[in-house]
Amino acid sequence: MFTEHFSRKCACLQWLPQCRTEGSAIRKTEGFTLIELMIVVAIIGILAAVAIPAYSDYLKRAQVTEAIGLMGGLKGPSEEFAGSNGIWPYTTSITMKTGGKNTTLLVPVGISQPFVKGAIIGYKIKMAKIGSACWIGLQCEPVEDPITKALKGCGWKCGKITGSDCPDSYFPSTCKDKVNL
Repeated sequence: MFTEHFSRKCACLQWLPQCRTEGSAIRKTEGFTLIELMIVVAIIGILAAVAIPAYSDYLKRAQVTEAIGLMGGLKGPSEEFAGSNGIWPYTTSITMKTGGKNTTLLVPVGISQPFVKGAIIGYKIKMAKIGSACWIGLQCEPVEDPITKALKGCGWKCGKITGSDCPDSYFPSTCKDKVNL
């Protein structure tokens, strides 16, 4: 009697594992439905819409940092040349890397100008992939010893050149000076 009652109930509830019989035609479903796939695609699209602009901004900040590092290698040789010769180095007087992966032009400013207090000397570099006129500057402000009044090197300023279209947000915090080259 129990098995008879159980089998009648199972005829209606074929989805229960204990009610499945050998002859029942239960179809197994495999895979994902269209709506599930559409939800996954929508989620990926939202994540990409947020991540791609952030990554692009990160790349531009890294390119500006590369340019600043490229110019930073000129500080020592430039100060040494100016201290020994009394003038700012000309293009062939020191070994300089003239371009990086993301830069197009490195220009010395104040070539052969006397190394005196108040001189406008330094370097500027043009970015290849940021804006149409994105220039970054590294300016040397000759510093004199307060006692001997002799020049003892440069006070370096790093930043966007006046008139450049580089966004300020791309510059690291250590390179936000106004540079007049």
